Amino acid sequence: MAVFLVLGLLVEGCGLGAEDVWFNVKVADNTPHAVLDQEYFGSPTMLKPGDSLLDHEYANEGVMPDRITSLSGQTLGCLPFQFTNTPPGTLEVKISQMVPCRHWAQGSTSLHDWPNPKY
Repeated sequence: MAVFLVLGLLVEGCGLGAEDVWFNVKVADNTPHAVLDQEYFGSPTMLKPGDSLLDHEYANEGVMPDRITSLSGQTLGCLPFQFTNTPPGTLEVKISQMVPCRHWAQGSTSLHDWPNPKY
């Protein structure tokens, strides 16, 4: 019993508590080229023009961008998902909304929601 209590406290202390509620993000390729979505915690997913994928994100996930590359591996941009609140329903993001990739520091004071949905 004590082991479960300690384990529960460790999990909660690591930021994996009840506030980690996932929601869906639909990523759509609205470009004329096939691309690869290099998800932070997953294997690359190829998107052809007009294709979309359903991804799971967390409101308090932090700065873990999906890197978008060409099929040859050239970085085209990033989808730097950052949310302070859980969006109400599936959020849709287009590949054309990608921004230049850069290093996002956890705990930075310059973080802001991306994309910045108006709900």
